[in-house]
Amino acid sequence: MNRVALGIPDEYCSTLVSHTLKPVVFSPAGFSRMYNNAATKRNVEWIKSDNAPNWHILDPIIENLNVVEEDYYTVPDVKSTIEFIEKLIK
Repeated sequence: MNRVALGIPDEYCSTLVSHTLKPVVFSPAGFSRMYNNAATKRNVEWIKSDNAPNWHILDPIIENLNVVEEDYYTVPDVKSTIEFIEKLIK
């Protein structure tokens, strides 16, 4: 997601996403340290803005894994994901 937001499509997936006119859904996941990084937050907000009208963010769910001292941001359940996508295509 960060590479696409910055315009650095240096591998197949980011190149495809950068050049498509179809809607794209990003669902970032990772430890809170990564998700709360200033650069990641800036890129998420940029994608959510009108600067990228075909790109959308599916906000992650915050979980406490109890194995590390920080929260983990994970992909929402399948039902929530499908509902999000259905809203986009209607």
